[in-house]
Amino acid sequence: MQEDNGFVFMTEKRDVLIFRVATVEEYDLLWRRHIEG
Repeated sequence: MQEDNGFVFMTEKRDVLIFRVATVEEYDLLWRRHIEG
């Protein structure tokens, strides 16, 4: 399902994953330290 700032995806196991657009500042603050490489 398409959203204004991202999309919602349902897996085969019926888990719901929500993806959205993040600013560079938000990415640096929240996620960069958890991603390797």
